[in-house]
Amino acid sequence: MLWIGGRVNQIRLTIGICVGVVAIAFENIAVTTAMPKAAEELGGLGSYGWVFSLFVIGSLIGTVAAGASADVNGPVRPLVIGFVVFSAGLVVAALSPSWLVLLVARFVQGLGSGYMYVGVIVLISYAYVPPARARVLTYISAAWVLPAFVGPITAAWLTSTLNWHWVFWSVLPVVGFAAITSAPELLKGFEVPDGQRPKPIPLWAALTAGLGCSAVQLAGTLSGVGFVAAWGVAIVALIASGIRLLPPGKPTRGLAPVMFSRGFASGAIFAGQSLYPLFL
Repeated sequence: MLWIGGRVNQIRLTIGICVGVVAIAFENIAVTTAMPKAAEELGGLGSYGWVFSLFVIGSLIGTVAAGASADVNGPVRPLVIGFVVFSAGLVVAALSPSWLVLLVARFVQGLGSGYMYVGVIVLISYAYVPPARARVLTYISAAWVLPAFVGPITAAWLTSTLNWHWVFWSVLPVVGFAAITSAPELLKGFEVPDGQRPKPIPLWAALTAGLGCSAVQLAGTLSGVGFVAAWGVAIVALIASGIRLLPPGKPTRGLAPVMFSRGFASGAIFAGQSLYPLFL
């Protein structure tokens, strides 16, 4: 391990990591339940898909930016930025007086979640010996699954009993607990060996990918020349960013086909999960 401030309390750190992942997962799951009511109250049904697309776009940008930071500075800075930005997004969403403000808040939440998750993955590589890493990743997988069972029920109860704003407020204590639990271990500090500093992926690639995804979303609401123009921007942006973001190699072998297949599968699941509550 590369920590230089003393031995890491791995139990405390593991609890903090898992609770942080639970917060992100719960927010993702619970929001899909509460969002139809929020869209109805704020007049956002016409642009309903953006509330989820902007989260994904923010997460994409945050992931690349956090990866570049972690390569140079280690996991603490991305984690701190992620905690602060994600929490700020929750507060803005909970206080949203309009649909536009809620959309901005969702982008901020996605940005923070991207930072947090990259920080967690990098932290595991620094704070745990190789045999323990697989075990911690198993705990994280369970932390992602748990909110799927309690998130919709909890969000439905909060929305019907109080209002949809409380779905966002309810996540803040969970984020706070994760930060307080892991902070003593993160403050011990560590150093990043020069040999472990790969060339970071440029942020422009993530921003361009976000532009491409936004153009795809926008194309679905346009017709005629606007539809063609939006798709043109999307194709150019996605190709330009994909050349830099995707791993090298043929799309029929190596890591690339795995990423494509899992990406399409995850996208289908996420889209269905986001829209089902609106149809009920």
